[in-house]
Amino acid sequence: MDAAASDGQLDKTLKAKRLIVLKVLEELPTKQWVTYAEFAERVFSSGWKRVDSGIHSNNAFYHNERWPRRGYVSDLSAQDTLANLTAESLVWLGLLDVGLGRPRKTGYDLTHIRLTDWGRQFLDKKSGRFEPLPAVPVETQFRLLPNLEVSVSPRLRPDLLAQLFKIAVLKGVNSFSLTKESLREALDEGMTLSGILDFLRSNSGCEIPTMVQQFVEEVAQKHGHIKLGIAGAYLQVDDPVLLVELRGASLAERYFSQAGGRYARHLK
Repeated sequence: MDAAASDGQLDKTLKAKRLIVLKVLEELPTKQWVTYAEFAERVFSSGWKRVDSGIHSNNAFYHNERWPRRGYVSDLSAQDTLANLTAESLVWLGLLDVGLGRPRKTGYDLTHIRLTDWGRQFLDKKSGRFEPLPAVPVETQFRLLPNLEVSVSPRLRPDLLAQLFKIAVLKGVNSFSLTKESLREALDEGMTLSGILDFLRSNSGCEIPTMVQQFVEEVAQKHGHIKLGIAGAYLQVDDPVLLVELRGASLAERYFSQAGGRYARHLK
């Protein structure tokens, strides 16, 4: 059923937008990860235009995006609309699996998508009833390799897959890679060294390789030792005499006073 505004109007463009998304989904390989950026670019280049739908609503969620106007309630942007459609509707219907990066307060940070077996049947089925898919055994373990790669099955349990997206980077169709950046982001989100090692130890089909454990411990030990903040500004000149002139200028006086009356010379 099409989304309706509070005044009963329907977004007449929504059906066309759905068809565009479904057409792009048909081109995806089954059970293979594709970057979300590539998918989104394909959707927008296939005719998903940003136009005025004429709908005024306080909960305009899946309505077509419109240019902001005075007195209008802004819809989501084209990018946010597609991200929400993908991460919610298509996943809820079982058509897609998604990989998420660091969560954002403003929406989903999608990194990859994958067409499911059910999604393929849904897209290929033109008429008649849908046949139930045969039962597929779910894998409960992955392989942790000494080169910091994680080899996973396409049937890996969803909760384990979601956790891997938090601590590692998708490298290939069925492999992840532990990197300094991915581990730092996991630690930034509140995960601990013991939590990461326990997860790897409990769900890997073998012992954690020594090189992998040392790498994770090294990243965790250095995490939080360096903090970046905004301290202020500085002046750099080739001629030290210019600093004396600037110090006496009324416009620059407050900058020197904020620095406690100190200034530095840049010597060649």
